[in-house]
Amino acid sequence: MIKVTRKKNESFEAMARRFRRHTINRGVVREAKSKRFAVPDISRNMRRTATITRMKMGAKMQYLRKIGKLVEPEPRRGRRR
Repeated sequence: MIKVTRKKNESFEAMARRFRRHTINRGVVREAKSKRFAVPDISRNMRRTATITRMKMGAKMQYLRKIGKLVEPEPRRGRRR
């Protein structure tokens, strides 16, 4: 835990700047971000199941496209944002 005490005749902004510098130097922000945006590993069985499902859906869509039951949507026109 980082603890910063206010020095004599030090403004609050200077103390806050010093605190921010301490947190960056110790890697607190980097560690917090890595934990926040971490993606958990997917088990081998879950990956296999997802792959099989994806392959089945792809085959089904390809079949529907081939027989003419699946109409491709027209590409959108307009400006990208």
